Amino acid sequence: MKLTTCTFLFVLFLSFTHIRAQTEGENKNYIPNITVSTPQAASLSKVGEIPIDISTGRINYTIPIFEIKEGNFTMPINLSYNYSGLLLSETPGYAGVGWTFNIGGSIMHSVNGLNDENHEYNKEYVYKYLNKLPPYDDVTSPAGRTTIQHFLENIANGIFDGEPDKYNVNAGNLSCSFYLDKNNNPIFLKNENYKLSGYSYSGFTLTDDQGINYVFNIALGADFISSSDINYNYTSSFLLKEINFPNTTNKITFEYDSNPISYNDSNQSQSIIKTSNQIAYSNLSLRTNTTTTVLNTLKLKKIITSTYTIELQYNTNPAEPAIAVITNLSVKDKSSNSVKSYDFSYSGWTGRRTNLMNVKYNGAITNEMEYDMSTPYPIIADNSDYYKKDLWGYYNEKGRPAIYSSINIDSNPNIKPDYNSTKIGALTKITYQTKGYSLIEYEPNKVLMQSGEYNFPYAADALTEKNYGANAQSNGETKIDDTLEITKAPVSLSLNYSLRNLTSYPRTDNRRDAKVLLVKIDDQTTIYSTSKGWDFEGNWLGVATVNGTATAYISTAGKYKLVAISDPGTTASLTTKLEQLPDNFNQTVGGIRIKQIKNCDFNGECITTAYNYEQNAKSTGIMLQRPKFYSGYYIQDNTGCNSTYVRQDFYNYTSVYPLSNFRGSPVLYKTVEKSDFGKNQNNQLLSNGKTIFTYYGQPSANSLVDEENYFYTGLLKTKTIKNEANVVLTNQANTYLFGEKRDIPQYVYALEVKAVRETWLPAGNVIGSGCILPYPRPMNDYQVNQFRHEAKNYGLLTDENKSFYYGQEITQTTANNYNLNTGYLTNQINTNSKGETLETKYSYATDAVMAGEPLRDLLISKNMIGSPLKIESYNNGNKLSEKVTKYGSYTPTGQSLLLPQYIYAKKGNIVPDQLEKKITFDSYDTFGNITQYTPENGSPVTIIWGYIKSVPIAKIENATNAEVAAALGLSDINSIDESSLAGINNLRTTLPNAMITTYTYIPLVGVSTITDPKGDKITYT
Repeated sequence: MKLTTCTFLFVLFLSFTHIRAQTEGENKNYIPNITVSTPQAASLSKVGEIPIDISTGRINYTIPIFEIKEGNFTMPINLSYNYSGLLLSETPGYAGVGWTFNIGGSIMHSVNGLNDENHEYNKEYVYKYLNKLPPYDDVTSPAGRTTIQHFLENIANGIFDGEPDKYNVNAGNLSCSFYLDKNNNPIFLKNENYKLSGYSYSGFTLTDDQGINYVFNIALGADFISSSDINYNYTSSFLLKEINFPNTTNKITFEYDSNPISYNDSNQSQSIIKTSNQIAYSNLSLRTNTTTTVLNTLKLKKIITSTYTIELQYNTNPAEPAIAVITNLSVKDKSSNSVKSYDFSYSGWTGRRTNLMNVKYNGAITNEMEYDMSTPYPIIADNSDYYKKDLWGYYNEKGRPAIYSSINIDSNPNIKPDYNSTKIGALTKITYQTKGYSLIEYEPNKVLMQSGEYNFPYAADALTEKNYGANAQSNGETKIDDTLEITKAPVSLSLNYSLRNLTSYPRTDNRRDAKVLLVKIDDQTTIYSTSKGWDFEGNWLGVATVNGTATAYISTAGKYKLVAISDPGTTASLTTKLEQLPDNFNQTVGGIRIKQIKNCDFNGECITTAYNYEQNAKSTGIMLQRPKFYSGYYIQDNTGCNSTYVRQDFYNYTSVYPLSNFRGSPVLYKTVEKSDFGKNQNNQLLSNGKTIFTYYGQPSANSLVDEENYFYTGLLKTKTIKNEANVVLTNQANTYLFGEKRDIPQYVYALEVKAVRETWLPAGNVIGSGCILPYPRPMNDYQVNQFRHEAKNYGLLTDENKSFYYGQEITQTTANNYNLNTGYLTNQINTNSKGETLETKYSYATDAVMAGEPLRDLLISKNMIGSPLKIESYNNGNKLSEKVTKYGSYTPTGQSLLLPQYIYAKKGNIVPDQLEKKITFDSYDTFGNITQYTPENGSPVTIIWGYIKSVPIAKIENATNAEVAAALGLSDINSIDESSLAGINNLRTTLPNAMITTYTYIPLVGVSTITDPKGDKITYT
């Protein structure tokens, strides 16, 4: 951008000044500050470091596209890339593989148990049962226990719903999750001061703590179909229809296609059923589970604001029209002229997948992408393709379904991760508009495991295998093979032995023997032995060869030996394979992480940022959820009736619990080192030191219900910066609120019930009269899991920063305190190395201290409670200042708008009634724009708004709205817009005591001209 009247560039900030010098300095902090942006070509990205979600090792790159603004409200539209590997069953969104197009909003509905839409009344039953209220309080009488057991049976059989559904909200900067309790009240996952109205069958309106209303009322239906006859329809999501505000009549609306299009989301899995009975008969069977969800979709067409419209175009998948990517986003003014246009180009479709290749702004490429496409994307061609994935769901080309002839509960090597398959589609290069570029390298995720916890159904990476054997030949000998050194115990050894009589060997005696042993060396204890003898009575009696297997249990570590002993004419052998794991070892798990990123300028000069996820050659990664394959059992006990007993145990080839609930990653890295290095002018490799990050987090026992764990998982614990000599320069240490409870809790309850046993008895206790299931039943017929959730508080408590300079330590500590009922910050104390403190206190509309404030109840009713009404500052306990904002109700068009009316302030620790009024906001227009304000002891200032009341076009100091309107021959100033600028400029003559500044704009770009009170014009091009 070029300034035509000056030779330098600058960003212009339009701040309202005053005529009277005595008010200018003191009151300027309370005067509204309106920023006027100069026109510029959008700079969507730049050469620089690509951000990484360091605690997971995933790339976290964002390309900003556009930002919707309405007053202080912003809603960013951007592309974000958070790829962790190719997930076989994942259908990409509107920006292709790995990318998320963050636009619009929705509430996603996840069904737990049964669909809540038809079972809201069941929540009352669950509440009464878990709180032991009638009719579920009688656990002693047969009738009372029968009532309880019928209730549990109804949940187990899918008649009643015991679990609340979960709703996830995402719209711009708004992100939260909630359940609905028995009274339809939202119980958020963490303490949020949001209001919610509506129902699970019709949609919701969520009001945030600024009073902004998000209306989600466009329901998208879905049908769930499974091979186990669990079929239902439900609402999969509610789309965002409107955003409206408490301080303006402006609103933002979202338009969608009129007719939904559906696609099928199908999946297959396998489970093993182990059946046994009273005579120890056991059988394994394989069951295939197929699920299909038919999902309806509606494409977002337009976003309409008061000043412009955003229109979207798509490229639909030719085989499945419901699958699509956004190809163009155009921002148009109210005359339908395209002011900003963004194009998105893609590769061809492979099944449901395509890659985003470049982004253009107004025809110029700003970002170009390259991907690892060494292997094409997989396509589901037949049912066997559903099994081409590892334990974590990432693509594994080698994956195969299990077959009946090879069922093994503990072995399924087909679900082992395959790095070459997982990294398909990973972003490898970004080229920027400056011709600089970034090169990205990946590596497999690894975690540190202990040998005792390893339960993957395939061999561990660190497993060592060695074969041992003792073989005694027919010449008669004792053979001791290499000693086995067992470092980990207990362990089971599988032994294979062979004892053989060579009948053709010359006989030296009438008896021959062969023997094998496993012996502990230090005390000569025999752990296992077997032998065979043959007698000669005209010929050798018995079978000539005996082969067999046995299992030896080793309880203590140590040295052992295999021994084989043979008489002349016999052979003996004993073999085994010793598999050992070290106490701790690195194990590959699903997904990929960033190894290093090389950022280069257009000359090819590069800085490489490398990430180290190990300490002392041990991974710092932990699995946040260990896989569990056993899902339960069921017993049919008829032994008291017809002597039959059947037990079925159920195992899954995939984990019962989700393994990647934390930001889509299965791994948290507790310590990560980030280092930068490059080459100097002599081509020598130079290091710029390193930064060491540590994070909070621990494994979850059950990722389905232990959602609170994820609120502090991945929070920064410490950050240490070291120079190239490994000397500490700075150190940051953080502590947090970890789930502190509100004073008055609100709960949502959940109950999971499985019927695990049926005990049938003869009718009337008469054998032969038939079998019945008697009531009340034993309580161990049911497996009951229960939990309750309440919204808790999570936030930064302390932030301690230490800097080290030439042996001196400088410390700065910030301590935060919160109101646990609202979750709001109540005070913040900054302390330096000398112990000096600077404290800031905050008071909100919901605080008792603000009870006397005007319109306080109305602010609360509209949920405008998130901004402090009073701010106080203290230095070492001495009051420095206080600022109070008082609201008024303005009705410029009959609609009540809540907006600041007065700001009061004071300096020093004086009595409260000496607060001084600093500014009065005299009037606003219907859009919530300030049209007149008056500084205390100052002159009124009129602001005129134009371009559909979106930007100020004139600031007229020392004149009221009425005076300006009269000078222009109007009854008020509301009808004035940019077409009236000639008349406004003439006010310099008709209002000689006023100071007038006017502005013109290029819509959606920025200011075009500024004419100051003297009539001098500055022009921007």
